[in-house]
Amino acid sequence: MGRSLNRVNVNFIKGTGAFATSEGAAQKTFREEYNITYGLIGFHAVINENAARHTNLTQEDVKLLIDGMWNGTKGLLSRSKKDICRAFC
Repeated sequence: MGRSLNRVNVNFIKGTGAFATSEGAAQKTFREEYNITYGLIGFHAVINENAARHTNLTQEDVKLLIDGMWNGTKGLLSRSKKDICRAFC
């Protein structure tokens, strides 16, 4: 779980959607969600030295982990990220 490093404004959004389950059929639903306009989310992590010894963790493995954490979500489609890549990618 991360925590925003800045003060955020929480937005409450209501909407509707229509989903067709088969040709000619339609189901409609209402949705409600909360989001924030902008948030810089900070995370903390620790590499377990004892487990690293048993798995032969290398510095290259750590570099790959950090790269995956930083760049791993760029291509994912998600409303939770909104336009993060517009600013940082």
